Amino acid sequence: MLSDEGASPTRASRVLLVGEEPRSTTKIVEMLRAVWPQGLLITQAPCIPDAVQELSDHSETCVLLTLPADDDPLAPLRELAAAAPSAPILVLSDGEDASVGVAAVQAGAQDHLSASELHPALLARCVRYAIERKRAEVRLTRRALQDPLTGLPNRLLFRDRVSVALDRSQRTGLAPAVMFLDLDSFKEVNDTLGHAAGDRVLHELSDRFTALLRPMDTVARIGGDEF
Repeated sequence: MLSDEGASPTRASRVLLVGEEPRSTTKIVEMLRAVWPQGLLITQAPCIPDAVQELSDHSETCVLLTLPADDDPLAPLRELAAAAPSAPILVLSDGEDASVGVAAVQAGAQDHLSASELHPALLARCVRYAIERKRAEVRLTRRALQDPLTGLPNRLLFRDRVSVALDRSQRTGLAPAVMFLDLDSFKEVNDTLGHAAGDRVLHELSDRFTALLRPMDTVARIGGDEF
């Protein structure tokens, strides 16, 4: 793990600089290299679409986003957070206004650093913390939307997928299809062979259902033996 004194991290070796001027880029690269001498790949994206493409290819990447000096400096952050919701984002700004950092976190960033705070150990530590915060956030989100036994989408995520399918149907004119399935005599499996055997049956069925569907389809466990 990475300590405040600058030991090399053991996880996450990609950093993406977004919106950096060449002089600032050089400074940040030198800082990171000073405490992260090996196994670090730093790339640069001049605009949000390029950053989104990079993140689609390499999801385990921490974004260092420099806020622009304009009327809506958080606009790039909101766009990036919406387009790449699983990406950890560390925001850098020239100003010293603490409210900017609060607003950045509220808009989707994991942390914020002002120009006066930039030094190698703190920058590297903030990168590490941003990554771990985002990983924890993703884990919590998955737990809220996935069935804990099978890993399939749960009832809440199923309803969201149906809503998206209905919205798409209004645009395309193509009607979605929904099929509800339950297992006959599943209670007898639990009663005679035990709940562990019943759980194995549900696991096997979820795997078979998933294998039968296309990538754009959804199979969800609604509850009990209902899919």
